[in-house]
Amino acid sequence: MITGSYRITQIKKKVRDAVNDAVNDAASDAVINRLINEVLLLIVEDGKSLKNFMLAFDVARATMQRDIALLKAHQFVVFGGAAKSGVYRLAEEFKLKINQ
Repeated sequence: MITGSYRITQIKKKVRDAVNDAVNDAASDAVINRLINEVLLLIVEDGKSLKNFMLAFDVARATMQRDIALLKAHQFVVFGGAAKSGVYRLAEEFKLKINQ
């Protein structure tokens, strides 16, 4: 029987593998871990604004914009809604990938 804890562990592994594959070797472990945690947060809380991400990870706006740009470039996240009130969500293709 597959437990909820086992499923969470498998999803974390898939997210970690995807982020590691997407990010070049020049990125520090701290950046890679933050990117992984940003994706995991979107799995738990569907939709986050840039400001909410900044608050959740206690980083500057420019840092979060770089992180989001990287996640968007690798099709992990998409932006939806109006420019001021929209949120970032996991891309459907990425959801399918981690739920396999």
